[in-house]
Amino acid sequence: MITGIVSSIIASFIFAFAAWVGRGYYDKHRYSLFRFAKIFKVFHSGAQGYYDSFPDKENEKVWQFVHKKFYYLGVSANSIIDRLIKFMESNKGEKIEYHFLLMDPVHDDTIRRQEAHRKGYVENDLMDISRKESLSKEVEIKKRQILTNVERLKNTDNYKAGNVEIRYFQEFLPWWVYMFDNTNIFVGLLPFKNTGEEPVMIIKKNEPYFTLYDVFLSIWERIWRDNINNRA
Repeated sequence: MITGIVSSIIASFIFAFAAWVGRGYYDKHRYSLFRFAKIFKVFHSGAQGYYDSFPDKENEKVWQFVHKKFYYLGVSANSIIDRLIKFMESNKGEKIEYHFLLMDPVHDDTIRRQEAHRKGYVENDLMDISRKESLSKEVEIKKRQILTNVERLKNTDNYKAGNVEIRYFQEFLPWWVYMFDNTNIFVGLLPFKNTGEEPVMIIKKNEPYFTLYDVFLSIWERIWRDNINNRA
């Protein structure tokens, strides 16, 4: 009986010590644990890869996986335009078909909503005169960027050869999309009050199953189809 009591006391001590150690580890590493849980959920949803943040220079590496078709959806493509045109003019890039969906530069309300999301403005913020004026300036800058980048794309040999089509769309979307060869989609998530760190999901087509790939593909195809008469 005494042996049993001693064993119970020792077991209780070991359990308490393990719980204390575990709590300390959790407090020290909980950010990493939460991050791992977040990434696990993303993978479970059908994604095959994940970037916490997607640096501009990573684009050149990613585009090397394109062989036949490159589809893009975004606000203006301004953050990638220099690298993109360089790629389009390379030996590999000149053999690819390009489809671009950019935000309509004559649709101020949509661009304003997109820029307000980027800057982290809520409706009450827009009552402030200085913020309202600042946002209006950002909208004008974005409109000029869209028009300038469209002209740059039109000046490429790919466009002159009929390998580039550009259409405008008029929807608020808190993400951008690359779609490659109908097999891979990169989705860049644009967080509210964007600090420049944009998480990116890599989604691959999985033929037998309906996954996130099919969701984003159907969105892209719908927007492309709906704007057949809104070519740049």
